[in-house]
Amino acid sequence: MAFPEQFWAEIAAYHIGCLLGVEVPPAYPAINSVSGHCAALIEWFYDDGKTLFVMGGQFMQKMIKDFDRDKGSQHNFHSIRVLFRAMQKGAMTGSNWQMAWGQTLLFDALCGNTDRHQDNWGMLLDVSDGAPKVRLSPCYDNGTSLGHELWEHSQGKNWDDKRWLRYVTEGTHHMKWTLESMSREGHISGVQKFADLFPVLRGQMVAQLSAFDMAALRDILNCLTEIPMVVPLSTWRANLICRLVGLRRDLLLEVLS
Repeated sequence: MAFPEQFWAEIAAYHIGCLLGVEVPPAYPAINSVSGHCAALIEWFYDDGKTLFVMGGQFMQKMIKDFDRDKGSQHNFHSIRVLFRAMQKGAMTGSNWQMAWGQTLLFDALCGNTDRHQDNWGMLLDVSDGAPKVRLSPCYDNGTSLGHELWEHSQGKNWDDKRWLRYVTEGTHHMKWTLESMSREGHISGVQKFADLFPVLRGQMVAQLSAFDMAALRDILNCLTEIPMVVPLSTWRANLICRLVGLRRDLLLEVLS
């Protein structure tokens, strides 16, 4: 396995979602009693029979000609906006879709999640009573984040403050901003563009970031380092997560304030 500690990013992302006030499926450290492998145990986020789940890729394939479901190279926020506005006009969803996507982009930017591809978000359709109502899924599958690919023996020893800042500022969302965009949208710039597009939500995003308790995050991560695991959360990685989240939080507040 290339990144044996990656499951800790999934667990840390859940706690970051809780502190930010964003819906993320609960994730816990777990050990397979047979194989001894370590992983994140994640709760399912909808009830079969009451709720239908449709991955975003299915909508993108219908909307975008020759959409590449494997690579998602045409995945873009403009098409997502068109999709949700159409559902809003059809009274299948309310204006809260804007808030839901704002929360998702903010959470991904704070965590540095590069993998919110077309099948890492979807629609939840409540079919238990009358006409179906649609909402965006919680922020699931968050392991490709929080510097999961970095190592203490390389980046931990060789990077200065400028290099860490460059690592954070070069991070991107999986999606582009529009179908015509040449590259994926930056984590920080994507949140800034969203706030410019929906300025009524800017204040709430600033409030969430301002209230984000870095001390509480550090305490949670310190507790996680004490859990005896075959692949433990090292003190270095816990400090790394705090460092990256703190840097991203400051940058996001700067562009939003």
